[in-house]
Amino acid sequence: IINNSEQTLYGKVYLNEIRLTGVKKESGTAYKIDANFDFGDLFSIGGSYKETDANFHALEQRAASNDHSKEYRFSFSMNTNELFGKQFYANPVSITYNRNISAPKYKSGTDIFFGTIGNTPDSLVTNNDYATLSTSFQTKFTNFHNNFLFEDMLDKSKISYVLSWYTKNNPAQGYDEQTRFQHTWTYSYIKTFKDIRINFFKKVLDKEKWKDNNNFFIKGMRGFSMGISPSKIDYKSIFKRTDGYDIKAPSFGGATTYDTTLTLNRTFSMIGYKFLNDVTIDYSTTRSNNLSSLFHVKTIEFQSGALLDFRKVPGQTNALTENFSFMYMPQYLNLNKWLSPKFIYTPRYKWNRSILSDNQASATLSSDNTFTATFNVSISSLLERFYSDSNSSRSSRNNRYSSSSRSNTSSDSSKPFEATNIYMKSLLKFLYKMSQKLSGFSITYKNEIYNEYNNITSGFEPGYLFKLGLIDYPVSISNLNN
Repeated sequence: IINNSEQTLYGKVYLNEIRLTGVKKESGTAYKIDANFDFGDLFSIGGSYKETDANFHALEQRAASNDHSKEYRFSFSMNTNELFGKQFYANPVSITYNRNISAPKYKSGTDIFFGTIGNTPDSLVTNNDYATLSTSFQTKFTNFHNNFLFEDMLDKSKISYVLSWYTKNNPAQGYDEQTRFQHTWTYSYIKTFKDIRINFFKKVLDKEKWKDNNNFFIKGMRGFSMGISPSKIDYKSIFKRTDGYDIKAPSFGGATTYDTTLTLNRTFSMIGYKFLNDVTIDYSTTRSNNLSSLFHVKTIEFQSGALLDFRKVPGQTNALTENFSFMYMPQYLNLNKWLSPKFIYTPRYKWNRSILSDNQASATLSSDNTFTATFNVSISSLLERFYSDSNSSRSSRNNRYSSSSRSNTSSDSSKPFEATNIYMKSLLKFLYKMSQKLSGFSITYKNEIYNEYNNITSGFEPGYLFKLGLIDYPVSISNLNN
C-alpha cells in the first residue's frame, strides 16, 4: 500500500473483502490401511480399513460431514480349477464382506458433544453389513476330447450362483434391522454356426451345358440359395430366490415382515439368419415370470427345470417382449454398386401385466413398428453401367494377356448394355466427367407406427399379425364384444 499524499492516513484494510471472526481451529484426522496379496492365479486375498473423523474434510470440500465413520472391507477369491494340472473346468469362487459404521458428532437437536465414535450411544450408531458369495461352474471337456456333447452342449453352458446377505441398523428410520438372503442361479448357452446354405439350381447349372451361360436369369438361378441356420443363438435363464425379513425394534411395534420372492427371467435371441442371399432376419424375446407361489418348492428337479427346460413356462408371466428385424439389401442388377438400397423393418411387441384391481389382473400390450429405407446414390457408378471411360478402355486394350471371354463376362455382368451411338456416348462422357467432381447423395425414408391397448384381459394373447405390425388391432372389430 502506497500513500501518495503528504498526510497520514488511518483506516482498515480488508483482504479479498473477507473478515474472519471466530475461526474454528478444530482438527480432524483420517487414515486408511489397504493390503492385497495374490498367490498366482490360485487365490487372492485383500482387505482395507478406513476411519474418518467428523472434523476432517478434503481440500475441495467446504465443510465436514459432522459424522464419524469407519469402513471395513474383506475380499477373497479363488480358482479351484488351478489345483489341477489339466484345465477341464472353470470354477472361480469369490467372497466379499463390507461393514460401515457411522455416528453423529453431536446429539441431534442439542449441543451435546459425544467426542469419538466409541463414546456415541449404540442407539445412535448406524451399522451396515453386506456380504456376498458368488461362484460359477463351466466345463472345458473339449481340452480332452471333441464331440457333440462336450463342444456343443456342456462347454457352451455356464451355471452361476450368488448368495448375498444384508443387514441394516439405522436409528433414523426406527432402528430397523433388515436381512436378505438372495440366491441366484444363471444358465447361459451360446452357439455359433457356419453359413450352411441349400443351393437349389447350382449343381445343375454348373454342368458343361450351362456353366458358360452368363445370362442374367441363369446367373440368378445359379446363385439362388437358402440358409438353414442363423449365425448365432443365445439362451440365458436367471432363477432368483430371495428370502428375507425385516425386524423392527420393540418401541416401533417389534413386527417382523417376511419377504419371499421367486423370479425367473429368460432371454433367447437368434442373430444373423440369412434366409436368402439378400434377406437377413434377427429375433429376440425376453420373458419375466413371478414364481412366488412356488416358493416352497425346493427340489432339484424344479430348479433345474426352470433353468433348462425352455419349453415350460412356470409361474405367472409379468412381462414379455418380442423383437424382430428384417433387412433386405437387393443385389441383383448390381444395385449395390450405384444405389446401395437397404430396407429394414423392425417390429417390437411388448406385453406387461398391470396392477391388480378388484381381484382381476389386466395387461397392457403394444406394437411398435419402424420401417426404414436408405439409398446411397453414386451417379458416376450409375453411368458406368452404360458408358466406359476411354482411359479404362485404353488400359484394357494394352493388356495383351487379358482373356476375351473373361472381359466379355465382366462386361455382361456389370453392364446391361453399353451405348454405341456417338452422340449418346458424347453426352454420357460429359455427364460422367461432371459426376466425378460431385459426391454422391443419400435418401432416407422412415415410417413409425405405434399401437397400444390398456386394460386387456391378462389371459389374452394376440396373433403374430399384430405382433409383426401387419394389423392395427389385436382382434377384429367384429369380435370386440367377445
